[in-house]
Amino acid sequence: METQPTFEGFSYKFVSKVNPEKKFELKPLRKEDVEDATLQLVACFGKGDPMTVYNERTFENLYDWLNPRVHRAAEDNLGVVCTDQDTGKIAFLLTAHDYYNLIQKPIVFGPKMQKNQNVTELFMTLCADDSLKPEKFGDVIQMCTLSCSDDYQGLGLGYDITAWVVKNHPLISKAKAIKVTTTHPASKRIFEKLGWEVKNTLNVVEFKTKAGETPFADYADVIERKQGLKDCKEVFYFVYENRGEAKM
Repeated sequence: METQPTFEGFSYKFVSKVNPEKKFELKPLRKEDVEDATLQLVACFGKGDPMTVYNERTFENLYDWLNPRVHRAAEDNLGVVCTDQDTGKIAFLLTAHDYYNLIQKPIVFGPKMQKNQNVTELFMTLCADDSLKPEKFGDVIQMCTLSCSDDYQGLGLGYDITAWVVKNHPLISKAKAIKVTTTHPASKRIFEKLGWEVKNTLNVVEFKTKAGETPFADYADVIERKQGLKDCKEVFYFVYENRGEAKM
């Protein structure tokens, strides 16, 4: 795994544009934050991520899937923690991975992370036309998770933080390209609003495995029943190419 460039850290304080009384601070995800960050992700993904909800993943399964991801983000200085300035609580978490390092040293997940081959095949198909070929650390960043805690929903944090990170994060802002896959309509709207290019879209309900099976035929119905999201049946692959626009 390639060593990253010198990382100077950052601190960015801001107020919500929706509710100016809510004050926040962005800081790097550190190793001492990993446990709290993992628990925040497990809580958010367990009831917020459509694919996770559909597959009814257990706490242990989610923990052993997300904890190694959070560790890697902290190691590579590619995680961002947004805390409430008044309470210190995690309001929002963004994690990302260096794509070159992922290829050189894949993440090893915990023993209770049960791999779902159908989900793996779905997302491999979604990103099958990936033309991004990193040659070193920092060339291509894979944005992994965006998660907003329940108490801070509706404050516009997802858009504001992602926009800041892309333009101002000491490492992410220098990447040639950033890529992300998303299953949630809210996340899709964020990347569309940011102007990211949709590289591919898959209809989950109609998706066929190599064996010709349609394992997610009831996906939209289940998600509407459990999450109230209507017509949620697609997953998206977005790419942002850095053309050196001025920082925000």
